[in-house]
Amino acid sequence: MKKNIYQKHIIDLLFPLSLFFVFTLSALLLLFLTANSYAHSNTENRTGYTARTALSYIAEKVHQNDVYGKIYLEQFDEVDTLAMEQTIDGEDYITYIYLYDGYIRELFTKAGIDNLPLSAGTPILEVGDFTMEEVKAGLLRFTCGTDNDHAITYYVEIKSIS
Repeated sequence: MKKNIYQKHIIDLLFPLSLFFVFTLSALLLLFLTANSYAHSNTENRTGYTARTALSYIAEKVHQNDVYGKIYLEQFDEVDTLAMEQTIDGEDYITYIYLYDGYIRELFTKAGIDNLPLSAGTPILEVGDFTMEEVKAGLLRFTCGTDNDHAITYYVEIKSIS
């Protein structure tokens, strides 16, 4: 009878070990790339969400206060503001929405009071940039810039004009 003699070679150890290291390195690389991609898309979504939320808030405020001649853009302490007039229990009030100190702010005040500082407004959301303009009679354009140089634009129609 012939005995089966098996000689161990160094390759018998190195091949499974190298295969294990290649698999481990591939898994770690995939994990790193996936985490980096997730972090980037999460940041993009968060800043876009903030801008869209701010613009949706402003659009809703315009629709809530949509009375003929009571919504307009004006300068308040040399800052562009969206002014919305309303009458509550026979008293006239104005709501101003504007960008100040990196925040979209809302200031609700009695009509005729002009000496309030811009810092008196309630911060709504922190944004990178915010502009507003009247494109044509009854059509307002609001643009909100995010931290990563993206801008989102909303057009809001004042229905009471037509």
